[in-house]
Amino acid sequence: MHKFHNFSIYIFKVAFSLLVLIYLLNQIDTKQLFENVKKLNLIEFLFPVVLYIFAHLLNAVKLKIIIKDRSLVEITRFTFISLFYGTALPGQIFGDVIKAYNLIRPNDNVGEIISIVFFDKMTGLFSLTILTILGLLLMPEEISYIFVPLTIVFLFLITPIVFFPNILFRFVERVFVNIRINKKFLYSRNLFLKDILVSIILGFCFQIVSVIILINLGHSLGIEISIFCWFFITGLLSIVLILPLSLAGIGIREITLITLLGVLGISSLKAFILSILLLFLTLIGALIGFILNLLNYKN
Repeated sequence: MHKFHNFSIYIFKVAFSLLVLIYLLNQIDTKQLFENVKKLNLIEFLFPVVLYIFAHLLNAVKLKIIIKDRSLVEITRFTFISLFYGTALPGQIFGDVIKAYNLIRPNDNVGEIISIVFFDKMTGLFSLTILTILGLLLMPEEISYIFVPLTIVFLFLITPIVFFPNILFRFVERVFVNIRINKKFLYSRNLFLKDILVSIILGFCFQIVSVIILINLGHSLGIEISIFCWFFITGLLSIVLILPLSLAGIGIREITLITLLGVLGISSLKAFILSILLLFLTLIGALIGFILNLLNYKN
């Protein structure tokens, strides 16, 4: 019954993605869409691909700061494998679950590993929220100011978790009642303020690379807006894509970009093509993860 329930949810989210995509395609001039896609230079797309891979290498280094007894090669491998599962399953959060599972060793405290992976996610969200606030405050374009207080509230909610990680560790223990976390944490006792700050800085660097990717892709489509506006779009889009609402973010990504760029006067056609290019980047990361996952099983 439980498996049938999970399968039903999966089918629902796949259907949701397809329905949204079909609806958006009906709202767009498909002939013009294909003409614009044909004009794209594939060579120019190589730079965003390299940046995308580099960004996730930064993410691996970021996690290495916290999990010191794992090799960077091992963490990098599981980072890309998590991209595959985060794409194949509805929502990035499932990719993080798989990453935590892969990082667990026979003698590890399961609760601590799960906590540390989600703590890494929280520091990333913290950096992302700061980026979003900077974009909202400094962007010259006019947009609804309701986003500012909402983003600041979100920042205040995750700040205690980032700087007091034991809160997260205890929360995991309460949620997973069968997991018992020792009083002396394997990693948290070595997790100094310096490590937290370095993790936040690396998370911010990851987001800056993501902004550069969006600017580069947007420029190829003739989308010219301020860098701070790209800060805001990158932040909000990344937060939305965390939600397990669709498969590989299909539908959610398109609606978000069409809405945000539409407010700034960018055509829905350009926003849709940008979302498709971002989807291709996601699929490239997922393909790398898929190959590494196969090699991992063979070993």
